[in-house]
Amino acid sequence: MRASFLSIFAAAPFGGAGRSRRSGRAERFGRADRRRRAGRSSGRFTQRIACLLLFVAGPALWIEADTGNASEAPPPTRGVLSNLSRDQYRELQDEGSLKSFFTDGVELELAPDLRGVDDIREALETMDPKVGIESLFLLRESLPGDSEAERELTLYNIFRSISTMEGIEYYSASRERMRVFYKESYVINNPDDKDRRDDPLVSEIPETDTIHVFQRDSSFGRNVYEVEYRHRDDKFFMSMTNLTRMYYRIAPVVAPENLEIHLTVVETEDGYLFYGATGVDVITLLGLEDRVKDSFSNRVEAIFRWFQSRIEDRQAESE
Repeated sequence: MRASFLSIFAAAPFGGAGRSRRSGRAERFGRADRRRRAGRSSGRFTQRIACLLLFVAGPALWIEADTGNASEAPPPTRGVLSNLSRDQYRELQDEGSLKSFFTDGVELELAPDLRGVDDIREALETMDPKVGIESLFLLRESLPGDSEAERELTLYNIFRSISTMEGIEYYSASRERMRVFYKESYVINNPDDKDRRDDPLVSEIPETDTIHVFQRDSSFGRNVYEVEYRHRDDKFFMSMTNLTRMYYRIAPVVAPENLEIHLTVVETEDGYLFYGATGVDVITLLGLEDRVKDSFSNRVEAIFRWFQSRIEDRQAESE
């Protein structure tokens, strides 16, 4: 699997404005689809020219094309992270993670160099969050599997294994200890019917799918989310939208659809790069800026720890 891409976004203001935010997101996906169609049209023309050149150039080029298996290998880690400075890249290799915050404009300085990152940037710029957090992790592991398609399906089903998020932990700097983040996590029928359902695992990857999820976490309590999965051209998109107002203790801090979390998972020669970009339009900070940063940074770390545990479980099952 050359590169697998996951994006989680959540967004929306109070009341009926949530529908407008969802329409805006659909528009952005629509523009992306039109760009992809234009790219495919251009790509078909380029392919015809390439075939003509191969025919004219003779068998030498055909031999090189037939033996060029290097493209099947995962890309170099440094090549995917060309935006990082030398010091940032060294820190990632040594420590296994990087973190960055932004509060005045969207600055994705840790983002991998991949198609689709521009869509993340555009979504966050449209949202204009009051607080933004970037997190980048390097997981020196790989999924078992005899084929790229098999590993791709396994990766896709990991992100549909919503119930396995229960009990996942993160490190709380304020408490100086590990703490459970997701106390409950499961799929439900719809926002009005919260009966627990089994994880919707699949044997074939659909182009799109939508589910609803109930989660109770240690920071914001009980909330319902709409989760949309998109799969095109070997890339995964997953959007997670909070449908309920989020409270910190008794104070409302995030209105419905006012949170976006984007995740990208890329297989490289060193293992998996796990990138998260979070934007949140909080109702009011009132001295809570550091607490908000920590809470949403911890959320991405918890999701990464969950992903890491699922990879390790798959490895153990294959032994």
